Amino acid sequence: MGRPSVEERRNEILEVTCQVLIERGFGATRIVDVADRLGISTGLIHYHFASKDQLLAEAFEWAAEADLARLHTEVDRIGTAVERIERLIRLYAHVEAEPGWML
Repeated sequence: MGRPSVEERRNEILEVTCQVLIERGFGATRIVDVADRLGISTGLIHYHFASKDQLLAEAFEWAAEADLARLHTEVDRIGTAVERIERLIRLYAHVEAEPGWML
């Protein structure tokens, strides 16, 4: 197994940042928390993201885009407009916490 590509590493950092954000919150999340979780240096994170603010903003955007992609996948396979709306409501109204909403 080789080294991840730049895009793969960046996505990995964003995914883990989202996990850390859910656990710690925006104010308490540090770059070192993300680096430790991934077993990488903070320098590698700074290679991809100029600042903590950029990392957190892009992680939030990444999570929103992933959530929308999942939503489209779920809804696009349903026939009528009413069925699609009902599916949307079920997806976002259930009891279990959704990572996208938790962020």
